[in-house]
Amino acid sequence: IHKRGGGGESPTEGGLGRIALHPNNYYSDYLFLDENNFGGIHFEQRGIEDADEAEWAMHLDENGDEDPNEVPIIPTVVSGWNIMHFLASEISQEYFRAIIGRFSKDVYRKRVQIKCKMDAKETSRSTADSTSPSSVKDLAAVKEDLSAEEQLVRYKKKLVSKHFSS
Repeated sequence: IHKRGGGGESPTEGGLGRIALHPNNYYSDYLFLDENNFGGIHFEQRGIEDADEAEWAMHLDENGDEDPNEVPIIPTVVSGWNIMHFLASEISQEYFRAIIGRFSKDVYRKRVQIKCKMDAKETSRSTADSTSPSSVKDLAAVKEDLSAEEQLVRYKKKLVSKHFSS
């Protein structure tokens, strides 16, 4: 780390420091308790292994645009839950792993579905705006649906109450 500015005698005295970070792993819907207890969706750049991966794979170029010629990015569930080993039986440990993995996967899939619906709705709304009278536009604006984040929060609450409540 090299520090700039500040007027100290050496480059590390006084002033502000600069750190260069280069991420090498990308996650979504990450659940984190501590360094020994975590899980989520990890995005890996690798070949497609089955039909489920083919359905959810993304082919993105360096600008984030869709490009079918690029190596696919596969969303994969990762799980590192040390607390699982404190459960009584192997069956309960496997159930814990399945439920937590499914939670991450289901939330990710719901996020993608909501985004697709919102994009389709926005496209249809922009074409309707050019042909609808202003009174119809105003009525549609009042009856606006929930935002994507609100829909996702409701979905998460529903999943938690379904799988984790007693």
